[in-house]
Amino acid sequence: RFFSLGLYKLYEDTAAETIEAFIAKWQDRYRGKDANDLLCQMQVWHDHDIAEGGDLASLAAHIDTPILFLPSATDTYFNAEDIADDARLFPNARCTVIPSPYGHAGGLGRAPEDRAFCNASIEAFLNETQG
Repeated sequence: RFFSLGLYKLYEDTAAETIEAFIAKWQDRYRGKDANDLLCQMQVWHDHDIAEGGDLASLAAHIDTPILFLPSATDTYFNAEDIADDARLFPNARCTVIPSPYGHAGGLGRAPEDRAFCNASIEAFLNETQG
């Protein structure tokens, strides 16, 4: 929805008149970076498996630490329904979906309404789990 609603036009780092200009802007964003940094990030995502290839549900059932999952409703990288499914595996987890049109960036706090929602959700979670 970030693109279909034209929200990308609101921010200097994503605003562009054409898709080609948008892609060029993102290419420029990473062109001067060390490719090893991106490869390292991908490796972390790939290797970050708390169940180490085993049964996540069995492992999660034994983790009683309070956990707050805050996925964005429109994130296509980390789908909110998938995150909610994972959250249900942990006995003391809550999944609160950010009602954001900003996709993967919904939780970054760029939009004031997203920032307010996240702050209120975190505050409520901490009050409930630490009170």
